[in-house]
Formats: sequence, C-alpha cells, structure tokens
Amino acid sequence: MYAAATGMAAQQQNLDVVADNLANADVVGFKGAQASFAAIGGNAQLGTAATGTHTVATQGKLMKSGGPFDVAIDGGGFFRVERDGTHAFTRAGAFARSADGSLRNADGWRLTGVRVPAGTTSLSVDAAGRVTGDVGVHAREGLGRIRLAGFDAPERLRPIGSAVFAATRGGKAARRSRRRGSRVENCLRDARKIERLHRRVDDGNSRRATRV
Repeated sequence: MYAAATGMAAQQQNLDVVADNLANADVVGFKGAQASFAAIGGNAQLGTAATGTHTVATQGKLMKSGGPFDVAIDGGGFFRVERDGTHAFTRAGAFARSADGSLRNADGWRLTGVRVPAGTTSLSVDAAGRVTGDVGVHAREGLGRIRLAGFDAPERLRPIGSAVFAATRGGKAARRSRRRGSRVENCLRDARKIERLHRRVDDGNSRRATRV
C-alpha cells in the first residue's frame, strides 16, 4: 500500500509540472520544467520519491515579431534584467520603451545596459552586443550594450516568473563575459512551445513515477 501511495503522489506531482508547462506554452521565452524521481529502497522497490524539478533550458525557435524593440538570443545565455533592485535573468526579449527610456517587458523588468531616447524607431545589435538606433531625423546613435549572462548549470536557475529566473548557488554565478557563439538578434522572439504534452517528461517520468 505504501509503494502504491508514493507512486500516486509522484504521478500527481509529474502531472502538475506538465500542466504548468502547457499553461505557459505560448509565453514568449518560457522554459519548461521537468520533474525527477527516484526509487525508494533500490531493488526492493518500496516506493517512489520525487527528488525535485529543474528548468529545461533549451533553445527555442526564433520567430519574426512586430515589435521594434524585441530581441532574441541565438545561442546560449540570458538577458540581464532588473526590477525594484532585484536582478534576474530571462530569455524572453519582448521589450517596449518606457517613458524613462528604458526597455521593459510586460511585467516591468528592465533590460540592463540600454537606454532608448524618445523618437527611436528601430534598433540594431551587432555581434558584440552593441546597440544602435535610428533616433528621429538624426544619424544612428549608440544606445548601450547588451551583455549576456552565462551559467554553468542553467537548469538549476530558480523560476521567479513565467520566463524570469534568479541565480542559485547550484547554478553557479553568472559569468560577466559575453557567451561565445551567441548573438542577439533584433525584431525576433524566442518562441519555444511545449510539444506533445511535454513528451519527454510524460513518457519517461510517468513510467518511473507509477512504478511500484
């Protein structure tokens, strides 16, 4: 009975993770989670225990967007964002210009390192992350630089929103240098979607969770 009860509890947690993934599947830059499980008692198979969840930090498909200030990362790394003194990281690059010239997402997170003057109609980002823009009738102006953050274990970042993450000790500190091989593209979005009911979680973990 104990083994069956632990299997049912683990299965419920797995279903909760899958349901959350599906609910956020259309959120720009969303990274799904995956639950993990372990057998209690080894070969004795006394039951199943949930050992936690981790972020599935994989590259999403880059798609054209209609936002002049949208940016996306082609490769590894995260945008550095800040809100009310809290620093965080995201792959979601759907930004809009605020009255103070900062670029912020719908939840108020500010992209660090860039300031956009009034009248700017478009952005360009070079391979080094330097941002320029068409400002009114003037020539292109430098608007700052986007410096990506890299992590040794991005799957251990802690979600603090649907597409925003906080650093953890397990994920190691963010590296200040720019990610090699990664570049920022403008007028694109990371449009990752969860496919087939998060197939890898459902097929693999469901079997482990219900094994008694």
